[in-house]
Amino acid sequence: MSCVEVKNVFKSYWNGGKEEKILNGINMNVDEGTIYALIGASGCGKTTLLSCLMGVQKPQSGELKVFNRKSTEVSKLIGFMPQHNSLVAELTIIETLQYFSRLYEMDNDTFYERFNMIRRLLELPQSNLKIQNLSGGQQRRVSLAATIIHNPKLLILDEPTVGLDFLLREKIWNFLIEKTENEGLTTIITTHYISEAANAHRCGFMRKGILISEDEPRKILRNLNVGSLDEAFYELCTKEYFGNQNIIENRQERKNVGADDELENDKRIFRYKILKGLLVKEFHRMKRNYLEIFLVLILPIFQIIIFNNCIGLMPTDLKFGVINYENQHCKNQTINNNSILSEECPNSTFSCELINQINNKNIETIFYDSNLQAIEDFKIRNIFTLIEIPENFTKIIFDESNEKFGEISVSIDNLKHPVIFFAKAKIIESFFDFMGKLAEKCDVNEFIRTKPMRFFELFGKLDYDSRTTMMTAIVISTPFTMTNIFALLIISDTRIAGVWNRTLLCGVNVAEIILARIIECLLIAFILAISMMTCLNIYGIEIVGSSLLIFIIMIEIAVVGFMLGFLISIIFDKFQASSGVGQIILVLGIFTGGIFWPIESLSTWIKPISYVHPLTFVILAVRNVIIKGFSFYQPSVLLGLAVVNSWIIFLAILSYFVLEKRKFSKI
Repeated sequence: MSCVEVKNVFKSYWNGGKEEKILNGINMNVDEGTIYALIGASGCGKTTLLSCLMGVQKPQSGELKVFNRKSTEVSKLIGFMPQHNSLVAELTIIETLQYFSRLYEMDNDTFYERFNMIRRLLELPQSNLKIQNLSGGQQRRVSLAATIIHNPKLLILDEPTVGLDFLLREKIWNFLIEKTENEGLTTIITTHYISEAANAHRCGFMRKGILISEDEPRKILRNLNVGSLDEAFYELCTKEYFGNQNIIENRQERKNVGADDELENDKRIFRYKILKGLLVKEFHRMKRNYLEIFLVLILPIFQIIIFNNCIGLMPTDLKFGVINYENQHCKNQTINNNSILSEECPNSTFSCELINQINNKNIETIFYDSNLQAIEDFKIRNIFTLIEIPENFTKIIFDESNEKFGEISVSIDNLKHPVIFFAKAKIIESFFDFMGKLAEKCDVNEFIRTKPMRFFELFGKLDYDSRTTMMTAIVISTPFTMTNIFALLIISDTRIAGVWNRTLLCGVNVAEIILARIIECLLIAFILAISMMTCLNIYGIEIVGSSLLIFIIMIEIAVVGFMLGFLISIIFDKFQASSGVGQIILVLGIFTGGIFWPIESLSTWIKPISYVHPLTFVILAVRNVIIKGFSFYQPSVLLGLAVVNSWIIFLAILSYFVLEKRKFSKI
């Protein structure tokens, strides 16, 4: 009876505008309880045929059946060993085999029984050794162990004996023969060692995508009148038996072997053991991957520390140059926190008191006698600001016939743009303080006493600085950024290593992969949220609203970042492409999300990008909760929560359909 059936399969690629046929009308039958050796040189299509058989690749035409079903529907009956090892480097040998046993839903007793038997058979090293510390041959043995751990009915082995010594190759072949004879195991094996194929029940020779011969080894030798399969293959290639159907079509119709009924009824969406296997594997991998620990635990805190010590702090060591044409002798007076106003206000030189107020703002004043010297120092940046006070400054203040004060000239270095606002604010603040003292000591009208303008807080506090505003955005953007980078790294690394494909071939469904990733992300998001809340507390950022609400939003935006990175990684096959797209999204969030500059000031054409970016409205909601004390029911907070939850649902659904469409990596 036929276990595997391949009918008229074609597969081709386009290379430089030219079609290259990889599989050219392949027909193949593998009987139940036999070993089928597929022989051919590199590039002949062996691996492509196995990939099509397993559902990793799709042929342009033709039919492939395993147990009269698609291979993806009977994955638990199949053990597939890929050409590359496709193992998680950070896991130990026993953790690796436990991982695959959970994917096949094996119980612990059965696993340890199989593990001990396979360890002796394949002469595996110590079970606590990591895969990354094993030699190439040892890794091949572990890969084979993972293939047979669940005692499958069909083995598909792609070059399983490459890199193994002769004795171990013999031992593996003896194992396959024994399992075939005693338990009815069916095996398809590709090999470079043609002499090994003599142990098989049936051989198929491939060349340039064509199965040029398929029969029992002894019949092939007899028909070609040669003494070895190496000679037979040489004869077939040199005589170009391409399309020769004398042997290929000389077969009887075979009844297909059906799959077990139990597989028909397994329609569970989520399976506990498989989810446990996926999560335990990630836990073991993460705890030994220092880059990921750095990304999750150290880098976010380091980023907050750097931000708080570099951005938004008040400038220090600023030097203001002063030319006081009214009283140059201020430089000879002691200017300190004590007022130098005299009892007789009109006889005092108020310019000195104004300079005193500027000094009180932690600004160093340097006096100049001449304009030329001051301008020269200003040019070479010895001073940041130059203040020139007119000689009639005090007189004009008390001269009621003058409608305006004596004009004070202020020159500021415009190359230090952020500091300009600080300098202007300090000068204006100093002037208002000066006018307040003037109103107290002297007979000045009520308008000056009360100041022309007063500010009141409606929400929050008047003394919130730009650092507080930016900090509220940084603690939200950091979880988003870190989980996004984390997802890009681990998913791309998993796909490149081949673990992704091998996991899917074990029968893991798309929903289980997504759920496992979301659970993994929630743990990481929880850690990041705790880190960010701790940083807010350390740096004295008062949360006026609900801390729990902020904590929940941090977790949700971290999930969005992870799911976005996950989606990008499964769309793009190359890490360079996925990391590039991820970087674009992060840069857009930084510059259009309102982190450092208000979204109201964005150019018209870029505002729509800001509105659809996951960070924009979430940052606004968090700022309103932290600074203004907004509750859950405020429209801006509800909008932020609606946006972040909509993104989670949208990304999860889109990831599901993308994964269903293109499950297997082309890397």
